Amino acid sequence: MKKLLSLLFSISALVLFGLFAKKLFDIPTQWHNSILAGSLAWMKGYPLYQGLHITHPVLSSIYPPLGYLAYAPSLAFQTPTTAVFAGRFFAMFYYFTPILFISWRGRRFYSLLIFGFIVFYCLPLLEAGFAVNVDAPALGFGAMACAFLCFIQDENDRRNLFFSAACAMLSVWCKQVMLPIPFVLTAWLFLAEGRRTAYRYLLFLALLGSAVSSFFIFLFHPQELFLNLLYMPGHHPWIDPNPLKALSITFKIFADYAALPLIPVLACFFLEIAENPEAGTNWRKRLKTQRWPIFFVTGLAMIPLSLLGRVKAGGAHNTFSYSLYFFAISSVLAVTAKNDAFRKSLAASILLVLLALKTPSLLNFPEQVRGFYPNEMSRAYHYLKRHPKEAYFPLHPLSSLMADGTLMPVQAGLNERKMAGIPVSDEEFHATLPYRPKRICFPPGSEQAKTFSEHPVMKYFPDYTNEVKVEELPGWVIYEKYGNKN
Repeated sequence: MKKLLSLLFSISALVLFGLFAKKLFDIPTQWHNSILAGSLAWMKGYPLYQGLHITHPVLSSIYPPLGYLAYAPSLAFQTPTTAVFAGRFFAMFYYFTPILFISWRGRRFYSLLIFGFIVFYCLPLLEAGFAVNVDAPALGFGAMACAFLCFIQDENDRRNLFFSAACAMLSVWCKQVMLPIPFVLTAWLFLAEGRRTAYRYLLFLALLGSAVSSFFIFLFHPQELFLNLLYMPGHHPWIDPNPLKALSITFKIFADYAALPLIPVLACFFLEIAENPEAGTNWRKRLKTQRWPIFFVTGLAMIPLSLLGRVKAGGAHNTFSYSLYFFAISSVLAVTAKNDAFRKSLAASILLVLLALKTPSLLNFPEQVRGFYPNEMSRAYHYLKRHPKEAYFPLHPLSSLMADGTLMPVQAGLNERKMAGIPVSDEEFHATLPYRPKRICFPPGSEQAKTFSEHPVMKYFPDYTNEVKVEELPGWVIYEKYGNKN
């Protein structure tokens, strides 16, 4: 039996490695552009956040600054494709470090295997863990805040409390959705470790929170931070005018995704209660001795904001990851909590099922690698290298920044302001343009509004109505003024 388990874990590790490698070759999207462009633009001296009246090209800027700066090292690479490729490694590092840390401390390395397969089976977790976005660092820091509390030795263990508080505050400054984390962990310590430990943790949170917040407020104006991080997201419309209908639709989708990470942890919990009925009454001892409950409770606390992110216009399934991520970790830790035959058999069964479901997806790996390059970003980048300051690529700001150092208005940023009810005026838009483009280029398959007046970019170019074809950009939707020569 031991040899069979070792063989299963070895095969699972190889397949999981293949899935990781395959995911790295996903075609980059406009959202990768927006995050990296924000980081690079700030490093080049452009303001990341602006007030009601803009003086520079608009960036996509509705996330806290650490979410952008977390990917700054990937910009050492000189082309958009290599920068995104490096950024995905950083995303994976932030996302998987907590479960790796816990697995290493607990000597349960197959926990990482189960967690990895759950991620590949659950779309919201997959979208959050392998994309260059603020989700990966926000969730990674949040989970590390929980992980450090798992290994508290006694009420005088200041080191783990300090590191947990630091990670909690960094998580909030990656994405504002993580704001419940410090409060949940303080309440957890109050129940599990007692009042004195909770108060000491609150002190660390206050000191570190003040330090981190003061640093970012010093770098960025508080009024502009408030406008971009709170006012604008708060004023984005819901996906349905009826809030109850929007929430019910969203919760149904969330429940479908939550089944996989929730079933194992609940099964283990009720099984343990059945084996030891008195265990359910001694809840404080359970909180102190087991690691999975802290992640489970955190996942529960994150449900409201996870749903809120999805009911807003522009929200995607990745917002569910702010709850599902913690559920998945709690599920893995519950399954691997005991090194007995039953837990190993359960872990092996979960691995076997997920292995059978995900292994066939590796068959198109070679085709995916071949289709990775050239991609939309690289085509825009090389076009601008050959024709500097000639075209405007609203969905590819990173290509423009890396090709000639020029920042053009980002379509996502324009749309964010439009949805919040503070659109950029025509005068402001044209005043911030670094040059007057000859062409405005959108990649194949990009959504176009029925009329230019409805489009977040083309409404500023009402005279660019001549749709043309350019050999260097096959399949792209390109607009010019009438009378321009191709």
